Amino acid sequence: CGYQPTTAYCGRGPQPDASHFCRYSIWETHLAEAVWFTEVDLEAVLDSPVIPLSRALGFEVGSKLLLNAKPDSPIELRCGDQPMFIGKIG
Repeated sequence: CGYQPTTAYCGRGPQPDASHFCRYSIWETHLAEAVWFTEVDLEAVLDSPVIPLSRALGFEVGSKLLLNAKPDSPIELRCGDQPMFIGKIG
């Protein structure tokens, strides 16, 4: 785009256009490093059975919950409530 900042933004005056944010090489590098080292919680979901609350409240150590998953069933990898990938074990 040819946009070359002449001074760094110091909080005074007009802020640089947000569309040029990643055009600043120092910010681009900083953002890339921050994303690279960001930790996220992922969950591998084999099955999501729906059971009555009364049954869940009766769970004790050693209780069993049967899943409708087989060795070749797909596994969904989620980040929070957002499905990210579907794959297989192995």
